[in-house]
Amino acid sequence: VGYLLGTCSFTATGPAFRVGSDLEIQASVLFLDESGPSAFRCELRHAGKSVATATLKAIEVHEA
Repeated sequence: VGYLLGTCSFTATGPAFRVGSDLEIQASVLFLDESGPSAFRCELRHAGKSVATATLKAIEVHEA
């Protein structure tokens, strides 16, 4: 099970996206640890242009 802990460095070109817009999401791993914590650099694109970026922090909990 994974949990989103939060985001930092979030930027967007506007306050919202039109319903039905075709959006492309790209995420790359910045940090990934076997014990659970991780960080990802994410970008949201529309019509080939970057419309939002953020760093997401998450944790994966390994159930016993």
